[in-house]
Amino acid sequence: MSNIDFFSGKIDTSNVQPSKPFFTVKDKSEKDIIDWLKNEILLRETVSAPFFKECYKNLQAYKGDYFKRPNVRQTDSNQSAPLNQLTSKYYVNHIYEMTENMISRMTRVKPAVDVLPSNDEYDDKVAAKAVALLLKHIMYINNTDSMIQKLHRHRLIFGEGFLEVGYDKNLGDLSPKYVAAKRKNKLDKEDIRIGDVSFTHQLPWNVLLENINDYSKLKSVIIKELCDIDELKDEFPEKAGELKLDKMSTSFNISTLRDESIGNNVMVYNFYYKADKHCPEGRHIKMVGNIILKDEDLGYSHGGLPILRLTDLDIPGMLHGVSRYSQVLILQNAHNNLSQSIMKNEFLLSAPKWMMPKGACKIEQLGNGRTIVQYQGAVPPQLVQMNPTSPTSLALRDNIMGEIGMIFGVHQVSRGEPPKGITAAVALQFLNEQETERSISDIAKHNNLVVELHRMAVSVAGDYYDVDDGRLLRVLGKNNRHMVTQFDASNLHKDYDIRMQNSTALPQSKSAQMERIIQTMQYAPDLFTPDRWAELLEFGAVDKMHTLITEAINSAESEEEDILNGMPVNEPQEWEDHIVHLRSHYKKLQSRSFKEETPVELREAFIEHVKVTEMLADERAQKNPLFASKLAQIEQYPIFWDAPVPMSAEHAGAVVQGETNQGLPVSAQMPATEADIIPGNGTRRGGQA
Repeated sequence: MSNIDFFSGKIDTSNVQPSKPFFTVKDKSEKDIIDWLKNEILLRETVSAPFFKECYKNLQAYKGDYFKRPNVRQTDSNQSAPLNQLTSKYYVNHIYEMTENMISRMTRVKPAVDVLPSNDEYDDKVAAKAVALLLKHIMYINNTDSMIQKLHRHRLIFGEGFLEVGYDKNLGDLSPKYVAAKRKNKLDKEDIRIGDVSFTHQLPWNVLLENINDYSKLKSVIIKELCDIDELKDEFPEKAGELKLDKMSTSFNISTLRDESIGNNVMVYNFYYKADKHCPEGRHIKMVGNIILKDEDLGYSHGGLPILRLTDLDIPGMLHGVSRYSQVLILQNAHNNLSQSIMKNEFLLSAPKWMMPKGACKIEQLGNGRTIVQYQGAVPPQLVQMNPTSPTSLALRDNIMGEIGMIFGVHQVSRGEPPKGITAAVALQFLNEQETERSISDIAKHNNLVVELHRMAVSVAGDYYDVDDGRLLRVLGKNNRHMVTQFDASNLHKDYDIRMQNSTALPQSKSAQMERIIQTMQYAPDLFTPDRWAELLEFGAVDKMHTLITEAINSAESEEEDILNGMPVNEPQEWEDHIVHLRSHYKKLQSRSFKEETPVELREAFIEHVKVTEMLADERAQKNPLFASKLAQIEQYPIFWDAPVPMSAEHAGAVVQGETNQGLPVSAQMPATEADIIPGNGTRRGGQA
């Protein structure tokens, strides 16, 4: 497409024309669009060529080639360079070490993203919970933790890293339509898989930005990708006859750091234009050479570009991010030169040397001629021990190392080297927190990226997910089947229905999850039996614990929403947790919307449902004193069912104690507690069932 070799500096700008806005050609002929794109590609590559050369230099520094070999382009013409130019020098690549250390610090604490309902309605709660589970699924299949680590590595090396968020129709499970067609021997290759959201890293020289100085004003981006020509012919059979290889084309190989032939591949250019007043639906054009393979609307409801950027240093007035390598390379070179000088001095002067007048002895008899220094004069021979490396040189090298760490924000504590005399855990934690404070701008960028990644993933999923493709039930699980039936896929891309924010959410490591379970157990030991607590602790199952705790309340809220929406709901059953259901139902009765907006027939249906629940609670209270004591704590009970008010545990205890003191027959029964339950057999101490 262009005659630019970014890294050798060969730039032919003779065919570059001034750029025009895309909307001036968007409705013109295909030839006009192709000519505009070709000129735009050449212009963007020309403008960004100095930045791409800087990326190459930084990549050499990260790999270490920048320090051990001459700073020349690796081509076949210099492979026969003299041996003394290609041999390794003495150096330690602290840039690599600092980069990896900073990546670890930035990604060790994973910010969680909560999907919050816009209100307290059950439908919105279901939508929020379902979207949260879908997000976990998307992040898992894309190995997002590893992707974000690589993105940080790119932004530190190159100054900026890019992550493309799109939809790949070849991902996901087998399509139900395909499975059904396969059973009938009527296969349709277009519906093999259901597809899924995909994340793709893009190297900086494959992302061509507009010639502007403010990234926030970016309207379009061109993404380059190498594609196998046979795969393109299969994907676009109508263009197969026009697709041809260009044997002269080359592409930069990041593994070998050189331009190489692209073989059976062709360079594909994807032009993305975000939605604006000139192009309300956005635009996506896929082009190879002089052939347009695809020209369609952008296809994403979020209306923005399908790419996220993470930068290292943001310089006002500069479009591209700047790597801190630009500040560190001179220090790394100084450290290498000083280390080389120290090593040379050690080789030359570390051994003891005889200082003697010329001719004082036969040198060949000593066997160590290199350690003898001869001079003229009547001075007796001496064996002298040199001190080739002064403390000043070593201190200077340490200072350079400290300055490199200061630029990267990596200090002694980060590298596992606490300051001398500091041993207390509290003091070390304080120093660690201070380092984190100094990295707050990088952390803010990281957190914003994670949030935007989730937002974009939800939007793309909302554009392409289908409630009939079997995906929701597979992701949410059979226990959440009711959520699938009530979930509307449109909730995936409506910002006003779900909100996201950074939070610690649930703990990630198993030890932290176990700690969370232990804290809950200490706070409310009567929630579960000892054997259930033991099971939760064994696997660190925080999610399962929350499900067990909230199962009854979710069921109650689901019933309320269905009844008030005119949907059929089974009558209350004797095995349900009536106390939880009554508390939830009573709150719904107090709402003004129930009083003024709910149709009479639906209001009566809900009241009947509550009345049956009160009846079942009354029947159980007559058999179970413990249940009766808990039921007595509900202030509103009973409202609709004519039942005696049960005694609370305190009331029953006072009655029993008073009758006992008076020698009267005991008319009340002391309720048991969960602590009286004998683990394993479901009976209470004292033999009561």
